[in-house]
Amino acid sequence: MLYLVAALAITAISAPSRSSGLPHKTLIVQLVHRVGANPHRVSNGILALMRKETERIWVPLDVRIEWVDSGGGLLAHPAGLTVFLEEGDDPAPAGRALVLATLNPPDVSCGWGLAHVWVRRVEHYAAQVRRGDHATLPAAMAEILLGRALGRALAHEIGHFLLDTREHSTHGLMRAEFTPLDLLEEATRPLYRLDPAAQAGLVSCRTEEAAESDDRQ
Repeated sequence: MLYLVAALAITAISAPSRSSGLPHKTLIVQLVHRVGANPHRVSNGILALMRKETERIWVPLDVRIEWVDSGGGLLAHPAGLTVFLEEGDDPAPAGRALVLATLNPPDVSCGWGLAHVWVRRVEHYAAQVRRGDHATLPAAMAEILLGRALGRALAHEIGHFLLDTREHSTHGLMRAEFTPLDLLEEATRPLYRLDPAAQAGLVSCRTEEAAESDDRQ
């Protein structure tokens, strides 16, 4: 039964989300891959799913993500977020909660942030969605769930960055914990929402504001 529900949920979520208009804010996100001694790297297809899932959460919150895939230094922007995709071997710590991603906030309000997304930990987390007690997921479904989990972990850290807080909420995007079964539900509100008060409190100087005459496609 779980497999059938998962298949239906994935089919439904594959359709692009719609918003009523273009976001007024843009966040620069620089992706840096760090594979360490392990040559394994997540595929471009999974990374595309990660980006789409992050956007699926933040575009309805009036924030567009501008992606920069680079291994260089900080970009020539006053504020933004560099994300290290930690793709080397990193086994989950025994007996401790599985931390999927972390944020190092900037020292100043209008500064550059640094986040880490632990890919192997996210893989372990996403693999907990099963068809049964001992069965494995089909490869295509496993990739979708991994891309989705990576995107949601990153979206959560973006929330910490834009809200300038380490605090968690009891519900929505800024919850401290998400269950693997959450991956079978669409990344839409209320599961990944922000309270209106929190959304109004986004640090504006960490994003770029679109001009009123902006004709972006």
